[in-house]
Amino acid sequence: MYRIEDIKTKLSEWSDSYCESHNMFLVDVIIKGTKYEVLVDTMTNITVEECAQLNRFLQKKLDEDSMIPEIYTLDVSSPGMSNPLKIPFQYKKRIGKDLIFTLLDGTTFEANILSVENDYIEIEQIIPASKKLKTEAQHIIQKININEIKKALIPLKFNKK
Repeated sequence: MYRIEDIKTKLSEWSDSYCESHNMFLVDVIIKGTKYEVLVDTMTNITVEECAQLNRFLQKKLDEDSMIPEIYTLDVSSPGMSNPLKIPFQYKKRIGKDLIFTLLDGTTFEANILSVENDYIEIEQIIPASKKLKTEAQHIIQKININEIKKALIPLKFNKK
């Protein structure tokens, strides 16, 4: 019988292998008891069928491995908008889009991703003009190391009609 860390390692290895050959990216593997959740994405929007194919692949691997408990639940899905970004690929996918950043020092701000190189993200933060403070709008461009980011979320914006 595997420990939870061993099951997570196996799922990660199998998922990584599959994703590499199918233009997908493994974002995370989450295990809570007998519930195994695999989060994947693509540079375009991932489809339900792509998730289902990976699910079938992993299901077969899990069933073939006699050390995996017989009773489990496997879910394969995209990370969704409410989950924070975790890997550099997710930032590349969102070049030209706004994110809400929380840095390790507690600073929180919204900024647009301009570019991503290795572990660095170039962002543009717009600080609006203030009539009260008599200041003009400011555009601040800076590079941030991904390791300095505690959390990055996609802002939920609704179009006004």
